[in-house]
Amino acid sequence: MKDSVLRISYTGELKPYYEKYNFNGKEIVSFLPSYTNEDEMIFGNSIFKFLAYCKKYSKISLNKVRKSFIEQCEWLKNNEPGFAPHSGKDENGNTVFPDFGEWFDNNIQET
Repeated sequence: MKDSVLRISYTGELKPYYEKYNFNGKEIVSFLPSYTNEDEMIFGNSIFKFLAYCKKYSKISLNKVRKSFIEQCEWLKNNEPGFAPHSGKDENGNTVFPDFGEWFDNNIQET
């Protein structure tokens, strides 16, 4: 999931907001949200390494992250299949997709 981002807050709930800027006397609203209480951002495949450490050293539940990951993968599979995790092609040339929950679990094992 090379373009994924995991936002982390140690101090409270992450809430999106849109920054406003003044450009040539006109107010412009950012099209990408910023987030309150954002302490860390982790990108791409580093997310799985971070989650493996969370699983090993903390007592937090990864269920919401896992559920969100599966939903993202299902969306990619249906809308942008080239970007979803896959296991290659079958004998007919069709893309073979893994069970995304199992794929997630395997990728947060200790390395």
